[in-house]
Amino acid sequence: MGFWLPTEYLTEHGAEALRELVLELGRELPFNSGHAGLAFNCELDLVGVEAEVWKWCHRYPGMDLPRMSRLASQLGTKVSTVSWMTLLGEPVLSAAGGAAQLRSTGGAVLELDSERVAVVLTSEPKAGNKEHGVPAAYRKLATTLEPWLFHERQPAGAIPSSEELRRWERCFID
Repeated sequence: MGFWLPTEYLTEHGAEALRELVLELGRELPFNSGHAGLAFNCELDLVGVEAEVWKWCHRYPGMDLPRMSRLASQLGTKVSTVSWMTLLGEPVLSAAGGAAQLRSTGGAVLELDSERVAVVLTSEPKAGNKEHGVPAAYRKLATTLEPWLFHERQPAGAIPSSEELRRWERCFID
């Protein structure tokens, strides 16, 4: 399931309101994993759009590029990405050492119930910037969750190449 809000929501209501909205949805919906943060929301099938977006993805690793149509059939119980808020449930939560272990990543770990948590990495969503380095909390959580991070089986077209896709999927680790 995917939701999106325009950046104006964040500007007008603030990060705290967005965090509360995500937590409210997280408490009500069943999930193995999920995330909330900044994302490119565009029509990748339009000529030239995907190539342009991939340039920005590499520069700003905190930006997600949701591809729900492919992700839904492949994700299973894996974690699609690390983001401003990363939601974790079973079986990954237990395998990663539970809430106590996740607290060592430097993010705030909010327990939704005994089997689900939200890890909040920064006070507000950040795009990051490769030129200035990846935020430490993102790197630490991605490294902790590395065995459970999703890797797309095959890119849909020529952009991105398999190598470029792997580099982007590991942007917080490498």
